[in-house]
Amino acid sequence: HLDGVVLAGGGSQMPLLREYLASRHGVPVEVLDPFRNVTYEPELFAEQPVEELAPLLAVGVGLALRRVE
Repeated sequence: HLDGVVLAGGGSQMPLLREYLASRHGVPVEVLDPFRNVTYEPELFAEQPVEELAPLLAVGVGLALRRVE
């Protein structure tokens, strides 16, 4: 049983994939935003909107948030 789907990486930018998965499985589908609760410098994304790059950076952001113990 699926409650929802979260898309990340390059596949999240495929045209109509989000709509197809939502209609096929009858669940909400969202594109991952790893910057949702992260503070960052907006100037870093001056050439390309952060909304386009964010799903591609999910692994990098996750690794950057890890603590080394």
